[in-house]
Amino acid sequence: MKTIGILALQGDFVEHAASVEAIGRQVRFIKSAQDLSDIDGLILPGGESTVMGLLAEKYDLVKPIQRLIKSGLPTLATCAGLILLANKVHSQKEGGQATIGGLNIVVNRNFNGSQVNSFEAKVVARDISDKPLGVMFIRPPAIMRAGGGVETLASYDFGHGNEPVLIRQGNIVGASFHTELGRDHSLHKYFLSLG
Repeated sequence: MKTIGILALQGDFVEHAASVEAIGRQVRFIKSAQDLSDIDGLILPGGESTVMGLLAEKYDLVKPIQRLIKSGLPTLATCAGLILLANKVHSQKEGGQATIGGLNIVVNRNFNGSQVNSFEAKVVARDISDKPLGVMFIRPPAIMRAGGGVETLASYDFGHGNEPVLIRQGNIVGASFHTELGRDHSLHKYFLSLG
């Protein structure tokens, strides 16, 4: 049985664990570099990206996570996790948002509204499911630019034109939305199929 590590510093890691366990995989909560040994996949959950980035630095997780991702470890990053893996966070303050990097994208935090603008939607995701995914957009980051090697798997129109909301770059899958808050485990199954 595969063991999937879930960064458990802050955010909705418990909800991701429920999705992973629902499809028959074991979970290990990642709180230190030692927790990263012998995992078959990694999830960076939604939450508060600034706090998660600072805690990842504090607990010396950034470099070990970077090494694992570069080695080809299947990685799923949702919402704040997507921000953490972005190579650049648009309009970040000098020395502000700590990131892990690795995804060839530029994101803008909270571009599509604040907490009160959160909503549920259906998203058609290529290669993931033959039916639309039920998703939650909670202060979703916007993928402002995607560079070489980044494939768009789903887009959504927030009222200013379609923008990518689900991407893949090699072993990394990034989503600006949440599926782990519902009962649709298609995204987790897809991510696990990469290993």
